Amino acid sequence: DQEIVKLSQIHDQHSSNCQRELLKLWKNEEVPNSPISKDVYLTSSYSNWPSPDGAMYDPTNKYSIGFEFKPFTESKRGIQTGLGQSLTYLDKFSLSYLIIPTVVEDFQISNYLKNIFEKKIKGKVPIGLISYNYESMDLNVLVDILDLPLETKTERGYGRYWAKFIDTNPHIVYLALELSATNEFDVDNRKEAVWRTFFDK
Repeated sequence: DQEIVKLSQIHDQHSSNCQRELLKLWKNEEVPNSPISKDVYLTSSYSNWPSPDGAMYDPTNKYSIGFEFKPFTESKRGIQTGLGQSLTYLDKFSLSYLIIPTVVEDFQISNYLKNIFEKKIKGKVPIGLISYNYESMDLNVLVDILDLPLETKTERGYGRYWAKFIDTNPHIVYLALELSATNEFDVDNRKEAVWRTFFDK
């Protein structure tokens, strides 16, 4: 159905825009008292359940961050389920953020949820709340994650998937893999030996 495809495209585009805007705010240190450092960057998210709409990694603090995004076409019930989704992301991530529109179904949903977060979530669970205006795509961090001990994560599974081989081509990658598959590197630091042979010879 074309309408479903259109809604999916809106969701993905707006989600990407919001995450990139948030990334810019963190990198410019424009979010007061944020637990996230300016070194944060976008990463790949898990493909298996629970799978967030986006992910970032903060190498300074070793925090992995999952995002649940809700489009302006969402229902109040859909926003409600977003909170549960954000909670499940804590199984794999250090913290998570729920990104919601300011208004859904002519209801000020961001004000309503801000009140819930302030009373029931802030200082107890590492989930933050962010609202956005779908016309301007301006973001507002309504409730941040403060004064909580956060679980650190290794970068394993959070690499910059979009930049790993930016200066190479598939043939070079093949040659590196082929070289690493040989048995000629019977040394203590095999990884270093493979890279030295590959780059130097």
